[in-house]
Amino acid sequence: MCLILAIAPKSSTSVAQAIWDETYTLGRDTFYIATASGVVGTGFAANPSGVNTAFNVLVKAAARKQATSVTNIDFFVIHGSTDAPTVDVAVQGGGTIVNDAKYADQTDYLSVPASSYVLNIKDASGATTLVSYVADVTALAGQSGVVLASGFLNPAANNNGPAFGLYVALSSGGNFIPLAVFTSVNEVESTLETKFFPNPTNGNFNLYVNTTADATVSAELFDLSGKSIKQLLNNEAVNGGLVRNFDLSYLPSGSYIVKLTNGGEVLNQRIAIVK
Repeated sequence: MCLILAIAPKSSTSVAQAIWDETYTLGRDTFYIATASGVVGTGFAANPSGVNTAFNVLVKAAARKQATSVTNIDFFVIHGSTDAPTVDVAVQGGGTIVNDAKYADQTDYLSVPASSYVLNIKDASGATTLVSYVADVTALAGQSGVVLASGFLNPAANNNGPAFGLYVALSSGGNFIPLAVFTSVNEVESTLETKFFPNPTNGNFNLYVNTTADATVSAELFDLSGKSIKQLLNNEAVNGGLVRNFDLSYLPSGSYIVKLTNGGEVLNQRIAIVK
């Protein structure tokens, strides 16, 4: 079957006003998933890997309507963040499930038991965890879908668009399911209690650290691409509570990660700057 797919603005009155169109030849008895991706207009940051970010529709042929096992969830991954670099995705306590994915890449299907996982988004080397998400898919046994990275690492450089996030979209339809940020990247009992306030902030925020034992704490601020922005604490002795104030008003709006370390313990926590 031949199909012409056209995308037009919501204010359009005819197909002649389409901003994008493509002709597809579809196979009989085959399920497809189409995902709108890219940006329209000006004022958007270039992709760091040099990938064209103009609006496009990504098509997954031979897509799955349901999981191959009633106890599993089947999914593939789409890198849909136009200003994000090439990344790996690893399951905490397990292996790498996505290797060197750049913008607009679609992976093959994975089939995993319907359980709760922590997904670590890593830089292309696989050595540094940029941010981690909780993917609790326990209730999705027997279903299939897409794990989609969407939004911008730096909204201020992209017409103040939505911030980067990870979502699950089910083949059966319905709203995207946002995944929550996981605050600890080590499966150890934390000796650190940390708070950032206010969060979101306009750039001025307080870092509170409390320890259950004597500790030597470092804290470093990163953007979501893994670039180090500022050393907040450098091997600071903490015995009890510590509060430090930081002025980050010079940074653009967006999400950032504060990486705190105490010996072998590592905590990653997100802060949002909104102006």
